[in-house]
Amino acid sequence: VKQQIKRLEDPSLKCVSLVHDELVRILGQLLNKPLFRRYPSLKEKLYQTVINFFKKSMEPSNKLVKDLVAMEACYVNTGHPDFLNGHRAMAIVNERRHASRPTQVDPKTGKPLPPSAVPPRAASPSLSLDGNDTSGGFFGSFFASKNKKKMAAMEAPPPTLKASGTLSEKESEEVEVIKLLITSYFNIVRRTMIDMVP
Repeated sequence: VKQQIKRLEDPSLKCVSLVHDELVRILGQLLNKPLFRRYPSLKEKLYQTVINFFKKSMEPSNKLVKDLVAMEACYVNTGHPDFLNGHRAMAIVNERRHASRPTQVDPKTGKPLPPSAVPPRAASPSLSLDGNDTSGGFFGSFFASKNKKKMAAMEAPPPTLKASGTLSEKESEEVEVIKLLITSYFNIVRRTMIDMVP
C-alpha cells in the first residue's frame, strides 16, 4: 500500500499548480476592473507583489504536499476507525463467495435447500468466541493454518519461486482479503490528501 500512497504525490503537486494558476487568473480578472484602469502604477505594483507572494508560497506548498505523502507512506495506521479490519474483510469475502455459489438443491424434491441445511464451514481454530484474535498477529486470525509450525522450525524458501497456474480456495480468499484491506486503507489516505492538499 505504501507504493500506492507514494503515487498520490504527482497528482497532489499538480493540484497545487492548478490552484496557483487559478489564483493568478482571478488576480488578472480583479486587475481588469475599471478602478485599476485609473491607477496603472498601483495595478502594476499590486500585480508584482501578489505574483511574488504566490511564487514564494509555491515552494513551501510543494514541500508540505511531499511531506504529507511521505508521512502517510511512512506509517500504515491499521487502528484508524474507518479502516476495514481483518474480521470484517473476511466476512465480506465470504459473503461474496456464498453469493456467487449456486444455491444447493435437494436431489429428492428439486427445491432449494434452506441455509440451515447446508453444512457450515468449520470456524478458524484461532478465533475465540468473542471474535478476538488469539493468535497474536494482525493477519493471524484468518491466515492461521491448523498445523502451525514454530517460526524456528520453518523451512527455508526455495531459491527460485514459480507461480502456480491456479490458486487454491484458501489462497484466493487470502488474496481477496488483502485486496480489500489495501483498498480500504488507500481510500482513507486518498480522502485525507483530498482534504488537506487544496
